[in-house]
Amino acid sequence: GSSIRVDGLLSESECGRHLKELSRQAWVDDGITGILAEFDPANESPRSHRATAYDESFAAVLWERLAGVLDRVRTMDEFTPTDSGGHCAWRAVGINPVLRFIRYERDGTVVPHHDSCFDFGDGRRRTLMSLVIYLTDGEEGHGGATRILVDPQRHLPVPARDFRDWDRPPRETEVLERIVPRAGSCLVMDHRVLHDVEPWRGSSPRVILRTDIVFERCGPETPGISEPAE
Repeated sequence: GSSIRVDGLLSESECGRHLKELSRQAWVDDGITGILAEFDPANESPRSHRATAYDESFAAVLWERLAGVLDRVRTMDEFTPTDSGGHCAWRAVGINPVLRFIRYERDGTVVPHHDSCFDFGDGRRRTLMSLVIYLTDGEEGHGGATRILVDPQRHLPVPARDFRDWDRPPRETEVLERIVPRAGSCLVMDHRVLHDVEPWRGSSPRVILRTDIVFERCGPETPGISEPAE
C-alpha cells in the first residue's frame, strides 16, 4: 500500500536521547503550512517549531531497521501517490540523512497537504516516501494525530493533480485514518498521500522526526509517465 505503520523503530531511551539533544538546539518558528518561507510572524502565531540535522550514520541505522519491513522494489503507475519521475520501477536503497525535527506546542497543527520528493539530480535517485518518527507519546483526547485524508483528486493521474495546501481543516467524513503518536513508532507513506496534523492540546510538546525513503531507478526505461505540475 501507500502507507505503513511500524512500532518500536526507536527505543524509549533513544527517543529520550534525541529529546535531550533537541532541548539544547535553536528552534525556528513556522506557520500553519509548515513551509518556512510562507510564515509571517507579523500576522500569525507559530504553529510549529523546526530544527534540522544531517547524520549519515543515524540514517544508516534507521535503514537497517526498516529495510526488512518495506517493499524493496516498487512498481508504480500514474495513480501511485508519489512523483515517480516518468519511471515505473524503483528500488528502496536508504534513508535521507537530512533529518527535520518538528515540535508542536499547544494548538500546533499543519493544514491538509501533500509532501514532495527530493531529486538528487543524478538521473537515478530520488525520495518517494515520507518517514515520520514519533519521539513523544500522544495523550488520549488531546489530539495530535497524523490524519490520512480522502483525496478528492484520487481518480486523477498524479501528474494532473493540484498539490496546493488546503485552506481549511478537514471534515470528519474526510478522515480515513488517525495515527496517534506513540514514542518510537513511525509512519511511512508515499509523498503525495493527503494528510494533516490534528491540533495538539497536550500538556507537553509533541515532537517528531521527519525524513524520507530514498529510491533508485531499476528495470527498463518506461517513457510515458509524465511529471506532476507544481
